Amino acid sequence: MISNITEDNEINNVNTQKNWGNTIIINHLNGLYTQISHLKKDSFKVRIGDFVTKGSVIAACGNSGRSPEPHIHFQVQLTPEIGAVTHPYPIGYFFEKTKERPVLHIGKIPQENSTIYNVTASGLLLNAFDMKPGKVLNAKYNNEDFVWQIATDAYNKTYIYCEKSKSTVYIENDGTMFYFTDFEGKKTSPLYLFYRSCFKLLLSNEKEIPIKDSIPLTKEHPIGTRWFQDFLAPFAIFTRIKYQSELTEVDNIHFPERIVYLTYTNTVSFHLKSRRKETSVMVLKNRIEINSKKQELCIDWV
Repeated sequence: MISNITEDNEINNVNTQKNWGNTIIINHLNGLYTQISHLKKDSFKVRIGDFVTKGSVIAACGNSGRSPEPHIHFQVQLTPEIGAVTHPYPIGYFFEKTKERPVLHIGKIPQENSTIYNVTASGLLLNAFDMKPGKVLNAKYNNEDFVWQIATDAYNKTYIYCEKSKSTVYIENDGTMFYFTDFEGKKTSPLYLFYRSCFKLLLSNEKEIPIKDSIPLTKEHPIGTRWFQDFLAPFAIFTRIKYQSELTEVDNIHFPERIVYLTYTNTVSFHLKSRRKETSVMVLKNRIEINSKKQELCIDWV
């Protein structure tokens, strides 16, 4: 639905007769609709029946309807009528402004009166972690050369395969977060260092935003520890492998050519931390350099 009949107001004036002003309602084809209101008259770039995707330009911000200054009203709703009741719905990723530094929220509903903004992905990071099927990565691990092939399986899951070490890692990249979902092979493989050090990375230029997760126990612990944990699993989790990544350096916040992450894993058993492993991940144009204790991995591509 599109309403395109209301002129913009003068600043500090409002149109109480046409409350929502110029409005578009988008049908997401899953029982959800979104409404965007107070748009500028005759600025619509789409028509009824058009399909839109992320990044599509729909219209221009305006000052129509009950609007004292140029802005847009956005809401999620369950019916296609203009002015329908707002439906609380979580946002995938967003930053919330605070007095100190921004806070990243994932899959949450913003709180009333909070100020939020989009997570803008870095072009350098998007290029570095763009794992398209058919792409070939050349890796050098402790002065030994490896060739990694990127492909998809029958379930359309993207993976990287190393013929030399007979290892495979499965990956996801949603345009905001890069993360691994599984590893198959030996821990001595360079793919495992890539898996452990880059287990979950935020693809944004924002510094000092901690990303936390847990690495599956099967990837780090010996068989005995895993067996004991499986035995106790119905009653308690006595050991965890905690992972954290944080962007610590960026040479240019707007057009970076060098970005550095600090990542680390902590093995926690009976609430006691031990075996902290720190890794530096440097991202350059067409190159990723990973440095851990006595381990160096360089990944490049054409």
